[in-house]
Amino acid sequence: MGDFPWQKGPDEDRDRWGSSRMPWQRESDDLVAPKEESSTEPRDRAADAGAADPDPRPVSGPSVPDPGSEPQPDLEPGPVPEPEPLPEPPQPDSEPEPDLAVSMPAVDKTTRAAKPSQAAAAPHTAKRDGRAKPGARIGAVIVVLLAGGGVVAGFANASGDGDDAPSYELTAEEESELTAEVANTVLGFFDGVVARDAEQALAYVDPDDIEGASAALLTDEVLAASQERAPIENVSVTNIEIDPDYRFHATADAEYLLDGEQTTTSIDVWEESSSDTGWSVRVDDRALMFSTPTFDDLRPVVYGAEVALDVRTPLFPGVYEVAFAEAPHLSLVEMSGIEAGTSVDDGSDVAVLTHPLGDESYIDLGVSRAGRAAYVDAVMAGIDTCVASTSAENPCAQSGGSAAGRGATDGTVARTLDEELSDLDLDPRPLLDDSMKLRGIVLIAAKYEATCEDGERCSGTEYFDYPVVEFGSGSPRVTWEAVDSSS
Repeated sequence: MGDFPWQKGPDEDRDRWGSSRMPWQRESDDLVAPKEESSTEPRDRAADAGAADPDPRPVSGPSVPDPGSEPQPDLEPGPVPEPEPLPEPPQPDSEPEPDLAVSMPAVDKTTRAAKPSQAAAAPHTAKRDGRAKPGARIGAVIVVLLAGGGVVAGFANASGDGDDAPSYELTAEEESELTAEVANTVLGFFDGVVARDAEQALAYVDPDDIEGASAALLTDEVLAASQERAPIENVSVTNIEIDPDYRFHATADAEYLLDGEQTTTSIDVWEESSSDTGWSVRVDDRALMFSTPTFDDLRPVVYGAEVALDVRTPLFPGVYEVAFAEAPHLSLVEMSGIEAGTSVDDGSDVAVLTHPLGDESYIDLGVSRAGRAAYVDAVMAGIDTCVASTSAENPCAQSGGSAAGRGATDGTVARTLDEELSDLDLDPRPLLDDSMKLRGIVLIAAKYEATCEDGERCSGTEYFDYPVVEFGSGSPRVTWEAVDSSS
């Protein structure tokens, strides 16, 4: 007996046998009487030799047996024996229609058919059904129907930070209830802030949100100082949005007067399943962070409270004074939400920070107004000294660039600045490896005329190194240093 059709080469009648079925796959009435031969059944090629073959391809391998030479397996009378497992036939060029004769299990119509990588959307249930922040996963059991009635059940995770995050549809009544709860939570939080009562305000904050953070600025003293400088008044909640993917998360816009100026702040609010107060305000999402090595040994202070380095430090909404107790020449870089100011207590220079900061703002080390003024005074005095000198060597000039290098004679050199400098030309920054020093990157040059060693008059230009002013004990002192890649 020849090979089965699927055992033949890929070029021999695969298109004819790809959609055929084995005898036990056929209808029961096929076992009683043979069906009329169709164009898809195998034929004796010898019998059709005289007919024109629309696809005349060379025949290779064993020939197909004559259907009449031996009984066909599907025409045997009697019960069909249980088939033995056969090798899996090669996949046909076109996908055959699956046999769905086996009854399919019933499926709950409230769930959608889903791929194994997808999760069914979780319905909205009672309030306080747990909490998950962005990045947390919500699980759902899914059922996938397979051809032939098979069922695969699995646990799929839907991540809240992707496009397939589950959505919850709220009824109007549910949305109204949640909106009222969020508004009351935000207003209760601000009641504590306005009353300068840190404990009252923190009653609306989930302790888990500030676990591991510094509470140095979440005190009555700091809160009172903030409200003294810029009081918060007339708080209202103007807009609330319930997260469509996490019905236990919402954002609320709080409007209030901050030192008489209209201000709007977006507040993150979460529903806590384990909290008696229900919803809670998140205060750690835009906490301050003074990191090393930038702020090494500088002791940042906010209203007298020292702030630890490399630790998240949350604050209540308001205005805060930031200073460096042991380095008054330093402050924070000015940007949106951070500006230069003076302390309400002693008039010293401070950075005035309005919290919460915007998304584009950050904490960076800069120069205080007093530090910049001291730097400018020291540099200008140093320039005047160098220009007034009649010595051939100029202590301000770059190495080898003094008039002495051209053979000028001491006592005969007359110098003038190539260009006049103003305060605005000097923009100092703290050195990365020593914040007690400020340096400005500025081009300074002086023209000179002198009598050279041969008695002839000579002239030229001296280019200065960069001015560095050191602060600490005593008066600021200027030196002139070249810039290298490590500083």
